[in-house]
Amino acid sequence: MNTAYQNSINIVALGLDLPSLTRLKSLFKVFKSIYKNECHLVENDNADLCIIDFDDPKGNALWQQSLEQYPSRPNIIIASDPTVVNHADGMTKPLNIDLLWEFIDARYQQTRKTTQAKAVSGVHRMINQQKQENKTPVNIDDSESLYYQPADYLQGYLQAKIQCAKQEKTYFKLNFRENSMIIIDPVQQMIYIDLPTMLLKQISQISRQMLEIYSEKISETQLNDIKVKHSKIQVYRLEKFLWDLTYLTANGRVPQDTNLSQQVFLQHWPNFTRLTKTPSAMRISALLVKHTCLLSSIPTILRIPEYEVFNFYSAANVIGLTGQTKCTDNTYIALTTKPEAHKKRNILSALLSHLGIK
Repeated sequence: MNTAYQNSINIVALGLDLPSLTRLKSLFKVFKSIYKNECHLVENDNADLCIIDFDDPKGNALWQQSLEQYPSRPNIIIASDPTVVNHADGMTKPLNIDLLWEFIDARYQQTRKTTQAKAVSGVHRMINQQKQENKTPVNIDDSESLYYQPADYLQGYLQAKIQCAKQEKTYFKLNFRENSMIIIDPVQQMIYIDLPTMLLKQISQISRQMLEIYSEKISETQLNDIKVKHSKIQVYRLEKFLWDLTYLTANGRVPQDTNLSQQVFLQHWPNFTRLTKTPSAMRISALLVKHTCLLSSIPTILRIPEYEVFNFYSAANVIGLTGQTKCTDNTYIALTTKPEAHKKRNILSALLSHLGIK
């Protein structure tokens, strides 16, 4: 009972006698079977939540001690006397299993939200620290500010782990603070993520060196256990998650190895049934599957912001959709010369015309 169980609700029970503890353990087994959630009895220091029996002579003292030592940890009072419960956050004996679960789950979820908020707050502090350390002002006219090195961010770290997972045909689990995680499944080409969306957006743009993250290999059995215990874990296709993460990381830039003086194109039309339709993605795709073009000229051609073009290109590049030619010509004849009318126009031509690209 001295270990904290990850992905479970860890509870300490104070003031309960041995028969009561035994009954509580039995209730926890019912929780697992009915509510598909696990509760474990642990030592005081590892607990997410505390249950205190006020029928014990030391019950009130144990409650006060818990409040002083663990002020952010929720407490549930149980007692035979209704007057005691009415003046505290608790339940009357005998315990109703549904009501007890509601008490436990509500207080645990409240604590979890507070923990996630603290994690996001910690990320904000890291961002501010990084801004203070980088005192050199960014010049938007400086071409260096148009590039970023994926390896310096979570994007590059994840790409490297995905490559290892595919080569070794094994599962990788990336662990973050506050028990958040990303799991790579190379077999099904899936990503499992237990990470607040707001936090993911923040850490996508933080220097890799400032992230508290470590990776480990896990077995298929461990993966299945995590999927069962984490009922709210999110699942993404590997390609979609890479696309989304890179779009966030790019932040109006392109990868370091991009040659902005050469024309680019798309190998084929992106599968938007599986990818996020980012701003102007359809118009950019319609242009680049039909023509080669300088990235720097696309904003003018389509009349869209430059950052949308660079973010799209970075995301498309990470999943292997882009290509570059050796052509450095900035002229774009296909857009300035109206083609002759043709009775048998294909679907793509019709789409280009609808988007204003004739």
